[in-house]
Amino acid sequence: MAKTVIVKIPNVSEEVRIGYSFNYMIKVMTETEAADVVQWDFADVTFLHPFFLAPLAIYKNTSGKDIECINMSLRIQSYLNSICFDRMLHFGQEKREDVEAVMQKYTAKTYHPLCSFAMNDSNKDTFGSIMKSVLMKQAKIGQGGSSSLSYLISELLDNIYEHSQS
Repeated sequence: MAKTVIVKIPNVSEEVRIGYSFNYMIKVMTETEAADVVQWDFADVTFLHPFFLAPLAIYKNTSGKDIECINMSLRIQSYLNSICFDRMLHFGQEKREDVEAVMQKYTAKTYHPLCSFAMNDSNKDTFGSIMKSVLMKQAKIGQGGSSSLSYLISELLDNIYEHSQS
């Protein structure tokens, strides 16, 4: 009979440096990998830094493990539902207009849903363009910041595409 292992999810605040977020993530992954049955305990969590939260969601959705999340406050649970933590939005071969319609809902929000998309050159460019548009509206960035944001998103997606093929 498999023993259930409880993995404490740390409170990764806004003040935490990016590198520390990854260190926390590696610890959670290591503890999770060592178990057959896993519960992630969110009892100490009041905030989750995006550089911790995004990899946590990706890992949860791709690990192949049935990970149960326990002891979440209503606030954290509501936030995780809002950003599609358990079931990322996935875009396969949808038309650009359909993806834009879904993402348009987030232009007035202060967060983005976690998304995945079928990786090919066309989708990468389309999705990058849509994300740039949403981010510009969210952050109220004028045309002057458009090229900087485009470059950042393009480099991020290109690196993911070229190096991870995922």
